Amino acid sequence: MVNDQTIYVWRRQYLIDTGQLPGMNSSDLCELAAACKHVAELSRACIVTTSTLTG
Repeated sequence: MVNDQTIYVWRRQYLIDTGQLPGMNSSDLCELAAACKHVAELSRACIVTTSTLTG
């Protein structure tokens, strides 16, 4: 059985995706998550590079 809160979240996101409610659609949320992961990877790479050059 699916939790009532989960159904609420799914329905709300559906309404956003179909333009019936304001907010970020699923596609934009997915792009944002991918960008955040990329920024985190770049930050880690920068730290490793900096520590290698100074260490």
